[in-house]
Amino acid sequence: MNFLQKHIGCIVTLIVALAFIAPRLLTLPGFDWLDLTQTGEIGDTIGGTTAPFWGFLSTILLYLTLKEQQNFNKTQQMASDYDILMKLRDNISELSNNLTVAICHPTGSQRTQYQGSFHIEDLKNTFHPQNAIEEDDFNELYRNCTEIAGLILLFFNMLIQSRLGNDIKRTLFYSVSIHSERIYSLFDMTQHEWITIVKNLNSIDDNIFGRYNSTNEKYLNLFSEAYHKLTEMIN
Repeated sequence: MNFLQKHIGCIVTLIVALAFIAPRLLTLPGFDWLDLTQTGEIGDTIGGTTAPFWGFLSTILLYLTLKEQQNFNKTQQMASDYDILMKLRDNISELSNNLTVAICHPTGSQRTQYQGSFHIEDLKNTFHPQNAIEEDDFNELYRNCTEIAGLILLFFNMLIQSRLGNDIKRTLFYSVSIHSERIYSLFDMTQHEWITIVKNLNSIDDNIFGRYNSTNEKYLNLFSEAYHKLTEMIN
């Protein structure tokens, strides 16, 4: 392919020259064994002797055209993948940075709202025993985090399947990984019951964490699988 592209000018010139020379050359008196002057109209002779050259040239040009079309399609697909991934990244970043984390005292007093997914770590009672979250606030936080998690997993899967180079994939992965780690931490802390949840008066669950077990396992496994595939791919 590279040889053809590099020498296509010379190849075309040679084939065209042969196509014009061939009728004259093959009808010279010396070619008695191939006496084309007695076989019919001169047009048939010229057509018959030049057709193989034009056919060969057409085949080469068709091949090069198809290869260029494939390269163009690949470039277009890469550009499309990049645009979609950038939009997803921006959406994830916006949702993560605007995530509301309402923290209160374990007694349910002094409720304060914070903005940004990095405040999720402030709920970890092994490091911040003075922090807690009301049940309704936790339900909303968990619901919002599952929405962001779905977008992150979509981003990771598209990144794995895209034709982008590993350097670009690595950059995009790291730009979202900070948000994914924060969202992952919520599922992990909920799974290990490292969050102090203040039940509301209408709570019907003795163990609030139990209702989230299957969802926690689902997202923890999906995140781990995506991380494993991506780190193998880009490292």
